[in-house]
Amino acid sequence: MTHGARPSVFARGLISLERSTAVLADVGQPGTGAEFSGVAYGGYTITGTDGFHYGFTFAPDTAVRYYDLDPGILALALSPSGAFAARYDAGAMTPSWLGPIGPADLVELRVAGWLADGDVAVAAVAAERQEITVIHVADGTQPSRAMIPRGPIAVAPRGGTLALLVEERARCETCMDLEVRELVGGRRLRRVPFLWVDGGGFVPLDDDRDPYGSVTFGFDGTLAWAYSYGEAHHNDASPWSAYSKDTCSYEVFDAVRGGSPIRTSERLAGEWGALVKACLVRALLPTTDGGALAVVVHDSATAEVVKFATPP
Repeated sequence: MTHGARPSVFARGLISLERSTAVLADVGQPGTGAEFSGVAYGGYTITGTDGFHYGFTFAPDTAVRYYDLDPGILALALSPSGAFAARYDAGAMTPSWLGPIGPADLVELRVAGWLADGDVAVAAVAAERQEITVIHVADGTQPSRAMIPRGPIAVAPRGGTLALLVEERARCETCMDLEVRELVGGRRLRRVPFLWVDGGGFVPLDDDRDPYGSVTFGFDGTLAWAYSYGEAHHNDASPWSAYSKDTCSYEVFDAVRGGSPIRTSERLAGEWGALVKACLVRALLPTTDGGALAVVVHDSATAEVVKFATPP
């Protein structure tokens, strides 16, 4: 892909928002189905994109995230006594494998990225650092771990690298740098300024999340991108209870040649540019082929899922 390349749409399709559904799209690859998050108390059942029902029982005060493997479910559980990962095969009530993960003082456990071979990189986040563990989804073995500073990360599906955002207070109060590190071992390969132009409301993924919006971060080994969306809402902090509009921002950076933005929201053209500028793109998610999946909400009844072969 060259810097001047236009976004290539791999597939797209309309879905109805009038019918209740837990899954927006199933495009046949791990990590792009549903993520079920919540705190588990006792037993309950969820349904995956494969149509099977899965029953779970966890101890009180256990926070669990579920990722649809289609078929199967990956569960990441964080409890006061420790953290573990488990796989449930089609409709199974007991895991096919289960194992501990991460250090003892975790505050969060989530998928950091899906690899092209179907394996998964999991971020076990502690107060000052995070451990990135690669898990073979087939058998639960953990072939590699890397201890790196805490911060938003995106894992390249191929090539064995990840991108990490870190604060750079020496340059300015809100400045950030982008580090490219090895997925195995965490060795830093390069560090460049992360020049976020449009993202005045950018919030790190694992710190002080905005309840009215979201930020996603992707990396294909060369290009890193960030997309933020904020939903219109009343500003309770304002004495006049001002009502804000939808806000959104998208930028693509060259992580190899200095970290400067090569595409920004204001510079986007064509249909993709119009969708971003109108804040119709509610989420942009990295996929295992190095591309991205956009969820576009046109109105209260209809949304569209657009698959890009490369970062758009």
